[in-house]
Amino acid sequence: MCCRRVPVIIIFISLGLISGCTSISKKEAPTPIEVSTTSSAYQQEADHKVVFYRADSIFRQGKKAQHLGNFEEALLKFGEAIDIILRSGLKLEGYPQLKGLFDDISICIAELTEISVPEELETDIKGELDKIDPEHPEGEQPLAEEDETEEPEEITYDIPMTSNHKIQAFIKLFQTERREEMEESLKRSGKYLPLFRQIFEEEGLPKDLAYIPLIESSFKPLAYSRAHAKGVWQFVVGTALKYGLHIDWWIDERADPEKSCRAAARYLKNLYDIFGDWYLAMAGYNAGEKRVLRAMRQLKTRDFWRIASTGYLRRETRNYVPAILASIHIAKNPELYGFSVEKEDPVIYTKVPITSCTDLQLIAECAQTSLQTILELNPELRRLTTPPDYSHYEIKLPSGSEEVFLANYSRIPPDKRVSWLRHQVRQGETLSQIARRYRTTVSALCQANNIRNRHFIRKGSLIVIPKGKPSSSYNSLLSDLHSKRSPPSYQRGQRITYKVRRGDTLYRVALRYGTTVESLLSWNRLSAQDKIYPGQKLVLWAGTKVDAKGNRVVKSGDSTVITYMVKQGDTLYRIANIFNITVNNICRWNGLSPRDTIYPGDELTIYCRP
Repeated sequence: MCCRRVPVIIIFISLGLISGCTSISKKEAPTPIEVSTTSSAYQQEADHKVVFYRADSIFRQGKKAQHLGNFEEALLKFGEAIDIILRSGLKLEGYPQLKGLFDDISICIAELTEISVPEELETDIKGELDKIDPEHPEGEQPLAEEDETEEPEEITYDIPMTSNHKIQAFIKLFQTERREEMEESLKRSGKYLPLFRQIFEEEGLPKDLAYIPLIESSFKPLAYSRAHAKGVWQFVVGTALKYGLHIDWWIDERADPEKSCRAAARYLKNLYDIFGDWYLAMAGYNAGEKRVLRAMRQLKTRDFWRIASTGYLRRETRNYVPAILASIHIAKNPELYGFSVEKEDPVIYTKVPITSCTDLQLIAECAQTSLQTILELNPELRRLTTPPDYSHYEIKLPSGSEEVFLANYSRIPPDKRVSWLRHQVRQGETLSQIARRYRTTVSALCQANNIRNRHFIRKGSLIVIPKGKPSSSYNSLLSDLHSKRSPPSYQRGQRITYKVRRGDTLYRVALRYGTTVESLLSWNRLSAQDKIYPGQKLVLWAGTKVDAKGNRVVKSGDSTVITYMVKQGDTLYRIANIFNITVNNICRWNGLSPRDTIYPGDELTIYCRP
């Protein structure tokens, strides 16, 4: 598969979110290649050519591996090429050829790390800034200056703060139409604000910049925007790579709150070095510094408010800065602005090195905690396993669990630490076919690989296969994590009336309660084309599904279950004779048809009566 500039990638490049980053200072970037400070312009040009040809050679090796379908090898080569460019310490803007190569590699990494196109995008305040006119909501008259709220003198800020008309308009908007979103952001901010403020202080930056995610992502580690930005700090691939975040098939450090915050601090510091003004730096964080610099040159001003009063910046960027300032006013004194929110407890964890690829369920058991806790502490993990061949990877565990984890983990041989298989998608394969082959479910594959669109997988993609069939409660647990809710408490067969929440889908609700979409459609007299909406009530029976006649059924547990591994020369007929059962039974139990081919190493579920 050749590397090409696909339309979705072009969109966020055109927004200026990838391009235009300044060079990283030596103490902030990966260890640079030694370059003499007395080098002439000719010598610098020679260095640039050496870096370009080295990186381009590795990039071409990666594209060859990509063409052959070896995507893990391709990603390793792409990462090596990126590292060569970053370690050079060269300013990309001064070398268009090198900058173009960097962008090409970023595009290829973005293509390979997206297994599927998400069905849903996070709906936060930032996602609608381009549609909001805070000064005239629904035809109301603009706010009067006397509507401003006078804050107590003890409220202090470490960035310049003002309270002009537009900021007041956003405060009113957050108090009314966008109140629910702001309350959720304030509540969730409790988990990460102490950590972020500490990081900004360590990086020598104003600590109040830690409030930016109130608008960027509502403090959601898995937030994903239409511009393909991800994480609490909403990095796109190109900018993430420039600021030291690692992205591959196994992990995406844009979703790591701590690592992405440090990257954001370095980026904001570089932006401030360019503009000398925090309002312009924040605008550059949203729109890209080139767009802001262009507006400054056209208008011959460094005043953000004057620039924002024109059409030189997009409406989203013009609204972005006052929205952040308004949210900081509210977050510093929520009661004064009518908010009474109990913030979530700060996230506290300890880091432990993992020496070999390990199943996250096993890690949870060794640490005597839950899988949900491990997933919440490590949102950068894209699979339910730690990455292989990462000699220095550290897993985050609940604080205080390090000693018991190491004691338990050391007793498990490395070859017993993973309960996953890997499968490369072939031409024409579907998730249903793959699930049948490995005796698992489509839902389990979607959850294990973070696939949101079960009807689309790319040829050559690598997916992990959970060994055995996960229980419905396990799938429900994973679904709850992605929907940011606690696992429900219910009994199998219990009748539940579920009130649809914002962001819900039939698929998510079905996973949450251990049933199927088809069952939900049948019970609620819906068609596959019908959409659900917030506030709608759905009736369901937890842990059950409907049969072909519409009856509710529960799988019986009175049989002995045998997992049989197919051997060389086995056929469905031969296996049926071994267990004195019929081929039709084997097919029914394993989602096969008599015409399907079985392969050595396949696992079949066999039910035998005692």
